Parts: sequence; structure tokens; C-alpha cells
Amino acid sequence: MRSIRHFVFTSVLICVIGTGFGAITATGDVSPANPAGWTASTSPVVGGTADGSLSITSGSSVTNGTCLIANSAGVTGSVTVNAGSWNTGLTSVGQKGSGSMTVSGGGSVYSTSSLIVSNAATASGSVSVSGINSSISYTSITVSQAGTGSLDISNGGSVTARTNLMRAGNDNASGVTYVNVDGPLSRLNVNNNYLYAGWGSNAIFNVTNSGMIISKDAVIGRTSDSTVSLSGSGSGWVNTYSIYVGYSGDNSKGTLNVSGGGFVDTQGIVIGDDQYSSISQNVTGNVSVEGEGSYIAAELTRLGYSQDQQNVGSLAISQGGLVITDYLYLYNDSSINLSSGGMLALAGEGDASVEAFLGLLDSYDASYTPLDYSDSASGSINIWDESEELWVDLTDAVRNFDYNITYHSAGDFAGYTVLTADAVPEPATALLMGFGALAAAAFKKRKQ
Repeated sequence: MRSIRHFVFTSVLICVIGTGFGAITATGDVSPANPAGWTASTSPVVGGTADGSLSITSGSSVTNGTCLIANSAGVTGSVTVNAGSWNTGLTSVGQKGSGSMTVSGGGSVYSTSSLIVSNAATASGSVSVSGINSSISYTSITVSQAGTGSLDISNGGSVTARTNLMRAGNDNASGVTYVNVDGPLSRLNVNNNYLYAGWGSNAIFNVTNSGMIISKDAVIGRTSDSTVSLSGSGSGWVNTYSIYVGYSGDNSKGTLNVSGGGFVDTQGIVIGDDQYSSISQNVTGNVSVEGEGSYIAAELTRLGYSQDQQNVGSLAISQGGLVITDYLYLYNDSSINLSSGGMLALAGEGDASVEAFLGLLDSYDASYTPLDYSDSASGSINIWDESEELWVDLTDAVRNFDYNITYHSAGDFAGYTVLTADAVPEPATALLMGFGALAAAAFKKRKQ
């Protein structure tokens, strides 16, 4: 009991001497030694040649320039901001050793420069932001410049890259980079530039329990094998322009999984399709939308475009999942596979026949020559045949048994034709009433 009383007394003493409001505590190897005296021209090191830690709590505030955390291999350095504020310059969490930054209790970190999480082959770094009003904000963010880094956002915390890009999994990273966004009001914001999930090394993003990603443009799997998964009701990704799933670099692979009521709202989704298609080969993109309430709403959806016909995209829609799009381009050996109530909604009226529905596709070859669905370069739409337990091309499947096609002239899906797998005769109606309004509302708002 005596040691506890001594600890409390010491904390209060530091509080009074430091700021008059809270506590600023430096432990171990922290240079300069008095954080309360740092200024914007100070370049501190937390954990230089030995372990060190900095704690900013209870309304305290620290200001400094460039800060290196864990500046030697084998050294541990940590910064904790709990209900305090830290105004810092460029921050390297795990410069050469094991670094961590933890923000909680409404604490904030603000910088006019960049955040690097794990900056050397010998390094590891972790950043955790948890709790309502807990936040970090930098101009750009790189997780795993080298070594291994991770980013966790939970319980209403937010992380923002204000003006430049965010990269997770850089060329020199030595392991898989993990980014987790969990819980209502938890946000990852990259509003004004690209979000890269995998930039030369593998990255895995998990968005769960109503967490949210907000971005301008995004890439999953640039010269890497990377995955973004959104699961649980309200877990979402709102992207202003295009999301590239599988991108730039031979044998690059990107995967996007949406399930359990998760959603993606984007102007375009480009799957296994490289804008540098004359350079990169064997780019693969895989997207799945599974479960009632799960959807992707995109004005443009494009799979597998490349000049050499070596890039491939796949889209799987199942268990009541929905993809709604105005323009669908399907190339090479790319495929769209629907099963168990999966729904594909295309703009236009095309329910008179299978041929009428396929006529809603927008497909061109590398010379911008229109392609018919029957052209081998146009890919395929397949329906799962429960009785035969195999995939059947839509043109060979049986309407009103394997699938149904319905044009909606009114309601949330007015102007769209919906292809539904396993539809006898029209189970899509209830599902569309249940969650289609959300997708349609997002779609209409984007197009206004």
C-alpha cells in the first residue's frame, strides 16, 4: 500500500511542476530529459541507446519537432497520450528498434509532417488509437517503411492523413502489415490522396463492427498480395474516385471482401486491371460480396482489362449480397459468379431476355472495339447450379429456376435491372426492400 501512495504523490508532483494541469512523465532514456521544456525546434529521442518512454496525460501538452522513438536496434521506446495533446514534427515510431504510440481517453496527436511506423529492417512499430475523440493527424502516414508495423483504431478513435497518401506495407517491409479499424465512429481518413493497402509488401486491412475507411483513391495489392475485408453491419468504405483491386506490378494480387452487412461506396471499382497494362502482367483482383445487407455501389465496375490479356478479375456475389453499377466492363478470363441469392444490378432495362441483360454490359477490347458477350475477350457471368453442383454460364442456366431477371421501374432501384441467383420467381424484392435503399441512396447522392 505504501508504494501505491508514493506513486500517486510522485504523479501529482510532476503534474504541478510540469504543466499545472496534468502529468508529463519521461522514464529511462529520453533526450532532452525535460519534455515540459521542449519547443518546436527540439528534436527529441525516446529510447535512444536504452529503453525510454514518454507519457502525456490529463490535459497536459507537449510540443516538439522531429521525434524518433526507439532509435537503436534492440531498444524499446514508447509514447502514450491519454487525455493529453502532443504537437510533433515528423514522427518515427520504431526508428531502428521496437517503438509504440498509444493514444486514448480523448488524447490527440497533431503534426505538420509525416508519421512512419517501423523505419528499418531491425525495427518494429505499432500505433494504437482508441476511444471517442482520440485522434492522430499527420500529412502522410507510412506503416512498415521497413521492418514490421501495425495500426489499430478502435472504440471511436480516428487516424487522418490530411494531404498526402497513406501506405501500408512498403517495399522494404519484412512481414505482413496489419491495419485494423474496429467499432462505431472508428475512422481511417485519407481524404485527399491515395490509400495503398500493400505497396511492395503484403498488407491486411480489417474493418469491423461499424468501423469506417474514408479515402479519395485507393489501391489494394500494388506489387504485393494484399487484402481489405469489411465485415459486420455498418462497416464501410466510402471512396471518392476509384478503388483498384490488384494493381501495377507483375503477379500483383488484391482482394476485397465485403460480408455481414458491410458496404463499399465508390465512383469506380477496378478489379485485376492495371492502368499500366502494357508493363505489368498477371495482375489479379478478387472481390466478394456475401450476406444480406452487404453491398458495393459503384458507378463503374471493370474487370481484367489489359493490352496483353493477362490480367484477370473475379467478382463473387452470394447469400443475398448486392453489387449495383451503371457501367460494367468485363474482359479476358474475368468472371462474375452469383449464387444463393446474390444480386447484380445494372443500369437500364434488360429483363426481356438473357441477351437483353447482357446487352447492358459495356465491353471494349484494347482498341476500343465493342465486344459481344460471346467474344472470348469479354469474360463470363456464371450462376451456381445447385442440382449439378457446378458453375453454369448465364446463357446456359435456366431462368426462373437458376436465376431471375427483373427490371425496376419505380422505387429505390428505379431504372435498374437486377439479376438474382436461385430466384424462383423473385426473392430479390424483400431483400431489396431490406437494404437496397441504403445502396440506392448512396448511389443517387454520388450521382447528383
